[in-house]
Amino acid sequence: MELSPQLRQLRDFGSEMTSAQNGAAAGVGPLQAELTLHAVETLGDYSLHIAFDFCDRNVNAETALHFLTHEYDKDATWADTPTTGVVDKLATLARSQSYHARGAELQAQQQANYKRARAATGVNLINALDRLIALDRKQGGA
Repeated sequence: MELSPQLRQLRDFGSEMTSAQNGAAAGVGPLQAELTLHAVETLGDYSLHIAFDFCDRNVNAETALHFLTHEYDKDATWADTPTTGVVDKLATLARSQSYHARGAELQAQQQANYKRARAATGVNLINALDRLIALDRKQGGA
């Protein structure tokens, strides 16, 4: 299939950006992000274009603190402990093996989930509208 001039221009621009980001330009620091251009050309009467990217993410602060409070619940201070004592206990627990192991386990699970999601969506086709398109074509005599 031959690309339109506009799509060729976008493709070439994307290649130039990727080359520059990979250090082809003098004085460029380490790669911080990658630019991905998506060009779509509609070939039929109907089109539905959905694009999204999965980003690998680290365990966020909210989740890390949730795990820390869970560790604290298993080994809490006395109810009359001053706030500084509670914070000291939390800091100690944040340095514990079990806390770090749990965080590493969750991070590994998230990475595996992102990998599975990318694999699943990479081969999916959206065909929910196929029946309606066929009906419209039938009614229109196409």
